[in-house]
Amino acid sequence: MDFFRGLQPESTVFLDQPSYLYSLHVIRSAGMKLKGIPVDDKGMNIDDLRQQSLMTNKSILYTNATFHNPTGTVMPLERRKDLLNVCEVHQLPVIEDDIYQDLWFEEPPPTLKSLDKQGRALYVGSFSKTIDPGLRIGWMVGPEDVVQRLADIRMQMDYGTSMVSQAVAEQMLTSGLYDLHMHRTREKLLEKRDYLPQLLHTHFEGEAHWDVPKGGLFIWVNFHQPVNAKYLFAEAYKRNVLINPGTIYQDTDGSVRLSYAYPTYEQMEKGILVLKKIIKSMKLS
Repeated sequence: MDFFRGLQPESTVFLDQPSYLYSLHVIRSAGMKLKGIPVDDKGMNIDDLRQQSLMTNKSILYTNATFHNPTGTVMPLERRKDLLNVCEVHQLPVIEDDIYQDLWFEEPPPTLKSLDKQGRALYVGSFSKTIDPGLRIGWMVGPEDVVQRLADIRMQMDYGTSMVSQAVAEQMLTSGLYDLHMHRTREKLLEKRDYLPQLLHTHFEGEAHWDVPKGGLFIWVNFHQPVNAKYLFAEAYKRNVLINPGTIYQDTDGSVRLSYAYPTYEQMEKGILVLKKIIKSMKLS
């Protein structure tokens, strides 16, 4: 199956909503349309997907089913199977973005690609979230003709990945260093993952709700009352606190994405206190 046969300007990319993909201009610049499918606590809503006009050779589906960015949700096994069934009926190609797969605290269900019996899914992974974004190494698994075509495009863009980066990745994978690194990384991330919800409970209980993720790098916070997320971002940034407002993910409900990966415990506490102060001032104005 050729993933991109027939895809052209005015084709539709169905994707999670919210999704970081809305902040990228590459799809729109190609003239394709983005159509969001709501995400609930189990990932993309398949009933909503079924109601769409899924035109053969005019549509493709993109999803981040494991530790979804930004909500952190994990699509359960049965919903994954249901999603693939819908795609099979409508001959809808799937791009599975799985860059957070190895950042689990509880092992996730099998990937969509491993469940795919029709060769419909293109699987995309990366070391950018697990080793270092500077390596600029990722991979894909899919039909040979599609992979070859995309490899040709990549070569035309930048002649491929640095040999040094490839050697580093190869050494980590074959020596066992990657498994050791991920074990330690998960231990540290789990401690920080547990700390941020404690801060949220102390300072935002009754004002917002959130789910504690089973993996990944961030927590999605939904405020009960409308909050101008753009203003909150700007004011926090002035105070050296960086958040991701829900607006960049096409979310309009006053949500923010908070990361626990990079900041120290002290920085997380400072950040939450800064957000609390700004939101309080917003309510008084």
